[in-house]
Amino acid sequence: TAPRLLSSVAVPAPGEFAFLAWLEGELAEAPGSDVYSDVYADAVASVGRWRRRYRGNQALWRRLLRPERLVKEIVETAPVIAAVRDYVAAEPRRVTIVDLCCGKGYLSMLLAEMLPTDRVRGCVLVDNAWPRHDVAVQDKHINPEHLWGRYADAWPVPLCTSKIDLKKRCSLKALGERWLSAEEGEEDGGVLLLGVHLCGTLSLRAVELFNSHPRCTFLALKPCCLPPPVHARRGDFFEIGRHRFAAADVAAAGGFQAGGVWRGPPRSHLAARFERWTGHLLQGIESGQGGASAVEERRVQVRGGFQNAFIFAERGARTPRLWDGLAARRAGGVTRLRGGALAPSR
Repeated sequence: TAPRLLSSVAVPAPGEFAFLAWLEGELAEAPGSDVYSDVYADAVASVGRWRRRYRGNQALWRRLLRPERLVKEIVETAPVIAAVRDYVAAEPRRVTIVDLCCGKGYLSMLLAEMLPTDRVRGCVLVDNAWPRHDVAVQDKHINPEHLWGRYADAWPVPLCTSKIDLKKRCSLKALGERWLSAEEGEEDGGVLLLGVHLCGTLSLRAVELFNSHPRCTFLALKPCCLPPPVHARRGDFFEIGRHRFAAADVAAAGGFQAGGVWRGPPRSHLAARFERWTGHLLQGIESGQGGASAVEERRVQVRGGFQNAFIFAERGARTPRLWDGLAARRAGGVTRLRGGALAPSR
C-alpha cells in the first residue's frame, strides 16, 4: 500500500488534512497501489500544494477538482508519470513536455510538481477546448483560471495552454511548427509527447506526430475509445508510418454518455478489438535505428473497463532506466513487443 505521507504536508488548512487523508486512503485501495505507491504518495503531496495554492478561491477548487475524478486521473496517469520520471532522470538536458488532449491538465500539473525543475523547459497543454488568449472564457471552454493570471507563475515549471484541434491537418502542422520542430540548442533534450485518454482516431494523430518529428524522443500513449463504426461502413483503411490496416478490424460503437453511463455493447465484448487497435498503433510507430516501442498492460480500470494498455516508444538509443523501470513495474502484466511477441511478466 501507499506510504503514509501526510506528515510531509506542511501546515494543513482547516479540512485539508481530512481531504488528503481521504485521498491517501482511496489511492491505497486503488489499482496499482502495489506498483505505483511512490507516484501515489507524491500525488497526494502535490494535491496538498494545489490546495494551498488556491486557498481562498473555493469556486476554482470546486470547478477544478471533483474528488472521484481526481482519484481516477491519478490512477490512470500513474504508469505514464512513472515512465516520464525515469526518462527525465536519465536525460541530462532539458526536455519539453507536450500533453495532447489534456483536458484540465491534471497530468501536466502532476508532472510539474514531481519533476526536477532544472530538467524541464515547460509543459504545453494541448486541447481544443481551451479558449484563445484574446477571447473571453465561455461555458464551452475549459476554464484556464488555474493556469493563467495570478496562478501562472505559481507552478514549479511553466505550464502553457495551446488551443489545437488534432482532427484538423492544418492544426497538426501548426502544432508541429510551434512546439515539435525547432531545437533549442545543445541543451535541448527533445520533446516528450504524451497522450492519455485519446479517443478514436486521435491516437493515430499522436503516432503521426511522433513519427514525423525527430525532436520527439519519447512517446507515451494510452488509447481510449475505439474508432467509430462509420469508418468501417465507408471501407476506410488507416495508415500510420508504413503500416496500413482496415478500419473494420478495430472500429466499434460504444462510449460514455453524460453522467458516466456506458452506451453500446458490453464493454467486455470490445476487449479483443481494443487489443488489435493497440497492436496496430504499435506497428505504426517508427522509432528509428536503436529505438524501441512496446505495449504495456497495466490494470488501471475496474468494473468492466478494458482500456488498460499503455504504449511507450523511444527514438534512437534506448534509455536503460526507462525500459528497466517498465520491466520492474510490470507486476503481473504483459508487455507486447513490436511484432506481436509477448515478454513474460516475471
